[in-house]
Amino acid sequence: MLLKSGQEIEEIQHHFNEINERISQQEKAIIIIGDTGEGKSTLLNYLTGVPLFSRDDDFGDYIIYTETSDGIDINDRSISQTTLPLCRGIYWDCPGFGDTRGPVQNIINAYSIYKLVKNTKKLKVVVVASEYFKDYV
Repeated sequence: MLLKSGQEIEEIQHHFNEINERISQQEKAIIIIGDTGEGKSTLLNYLTGVPLFSRDDDFGDYIIYTETSDGIDINDRSISQTTLPLCRGIYWDCPGFGDTRGPVQNIINAYSIYKLVKNTKKLKVVVVASEYFKDYV
């Protein structure tokens, strides 16, 4: 992938600096990773006791959502919601693989996971995958 402009490089550098400030050396962490829209933020909210709600999406399915104001939004599977890793206690909600915002965001996402892995002494990884994944294991 070739970056198309200096603006994209500046955006990446800005986010790398933000990630470096946000992710410092830590004793232990649990990171939650997986594809975009698989339920990473939903799982984090559930594990940390945030109230979850559901509503019919008018297509026969239900959408799980929360009404928090901390940036962990879980109300739309079609659009990537988590931009940078968000921490709640020892849990880190990581941006998803295959981000819908394109290659620049995918570079930022990969770097943020790298920094979490590199800066944590005791690390556990939780991988969130769709139910269809069971057919391939």
